[in-house]
Amino acid sequence: MDISVTENGTQFDRYGAMWINGVEILRTTTAEPTSEGIAWTIEKDLTTYSSMFADTTSESAPLVATLSIPNNIDDTYTGVPLVTTTITFYPNTNPEDDPNHAEVEVVAITDSPGNWEQMSVTGNTPFLNYSVSVDPTDVTCVTLDLMASAHGCEEFWYTNIDDESNPIAAELGLCGGGTYREIQVYVDGLLAGAVYPFPVVYTGGINPLLWRPLSGIMSFDIPAYSFDITPFLLPQTDAAGRTETQDQDQDQNQHEIAFTVVGNNLSGNWYVDGSLRVSRTAGV
Repeated sequence: MDISVTENGTQFDRYGAMWINGVEILRTTTAEPTSEGIAWTIEKDLTTYSSMFADTTSESAPLVATLSIPNNIDDTYTGVPLVTTTITFYPNTNPEDDPNHAEVEVVAITDSPGNWEQMSVTGNTPFLNYSVSVDPTDVTCVTLDLMASAHGCEEFWYTNIDDESNPIAAELGLCGGGTYREIQVYVDGLLAGAVYPFPVVYTGGINPLLWRPLSGIMSFDIPAYSFDITPFLLPQTDAAGRTETQDQDQDQNQHEIAFTVVGNNLSGNWYVDGSLRVSRTAGV
């Protein structure tokens, strides 16, 4: 996928994302334009999501792409990003020759393209909870791809002062919550994964030398954090290989997945979105 953006005028850096059929494939921020104009490009390999493009020739299986870049326009801030997106396909003429070939199903967890409020994790709403259904038949691996970016008082969480100093923070206009952040994933109430987020300096952040003339690391393409949650979604077996079920009436395909950010303060938020890549035995 190739994305080209042009913008002129005056504007802050803005966050944004792109979804295909409810699956977020890009988390980004924009460059700060000038009156003369600015242009930038993003290249993204979508091979891991290729199954979404496999059968879209019929009217029953259209592709729906959604791009959202919340923006404010007034007499001072006039910049409007103009975005062009193209996708290039490279056919694999001999997929059977690929030893890693497998059928991969991509499942949206949050399925809220463009609805940033539903993806928001704050100190007041620390958990996002979702129900997903995964048929465990012939599953070899389930990978969770989690998009996450920090905003508001969380944008520079690694510089925030401790909670105990919050009165000083309010007085000086600083952000609390301390400098430790941990993104956690829960499956059916069990901690299934955790990661320390990577600090991303968006354009306009801290010091112009960090994003001009070259943008900061990951600022235009914030990659997903990936978790292997296979053991949490497949039926457990006993020593004899028999499936263990705690509740015979419970649907073994249904699971509850939750996201949270440890240390998130009340004046900032993280936008968190996820999808599953379910790999099955080839040919199934």
